[in-house]
Amino acid sequence: MNVFDSQHEFVDNNSVEASGYKLGSGDFLYQRFSNYVSPEQVKGLKVLDIGSKLGAAGAYVLSNGASKYVGVDFDPVFVKASRENLKKYYDESKYEIILSDAETLMYHDKFDIVFVGRVLHQFKNSFLLLKTLSEIADSIVIEDLHPPQFILNYLLEKNNVDNLQELKHELEYNYPIHECHSVDVVNFLSNYPFGNSDTVISNPAHGSAYSIGFLRNIFRYWSFNLDLTGYEVMKKMYPNEYGLGKSNSLQECKKYIVKFNKNV
Repeated sequence: MNVFDSQHEFVDNNSVEASGYKLGSGDFLYQRFSNYVSPEQVKGLKVLDIGSKLGAAGAYVLSNGASKYVGVDFDPVFVKASRENLKKYYDESKYEIILSDAETLMYHDKFDIVFVGRVLHQFKNSFLLLKTLSEIADSIVIEDLHPPQFILNYLLEKNNVDNLQELKHELEYNYPIHECHSVDVVNFLSNYPFGNSDTVISNPAHGSAYSIGFLRNIFRYWSFNLDLTGYEVMKKMYPNEYGLGKSNSLQECKKYIVKFNKNV
């Protein structure tokens, strides 16, 4: 059962229009969550949601029996809206919405799964946040933007590659790229376990941007394995939003959504 068919507040709310966030349909939200954690798997889980927006992840997991949902967002408009939305349908002891910057919040609890929804590129350096999440979670689902087009052009020049499709595939899945704000390059490299072996791009106009290949490297180092199943499904269902290239609706890079599971 798709909870968003009846709980429309998590899909469309006029109070957040000023924040410029593009809300998806109920079917889109359901597919986005269920492709990586099915309704049957949610029961009893403790869930952390970084970039919780309207609390849609909370509605999905709580309606399917999660024991606890904690949402974190730095936008007071979203925090207010999500608290009001969740209060209409769920026991207040089962959820918490925190107004905070995810980078500075102290995490004391352990979680079964963490959703990180399109927020990494907003930070100047989110590497330490990812490291913290790897220490408190068994599974981490990350959705964010693919590296921008200029990086593909940079790689074409650097590698002198003849096969463009092969390079695009490598960039989408394997090539380790981290784009960060220029003032954070030295700080990032001092904390990165692989030194300067990967491609680190300094760009003063952007925050952190990670390729799937980069995330695979660091999470493998932290003993997590990569699950691309949900990403491939979303690419087929929403080809204008997921995959390498430019999004038609967002006027920016398309997205990826991947899951990392701790090795046992």
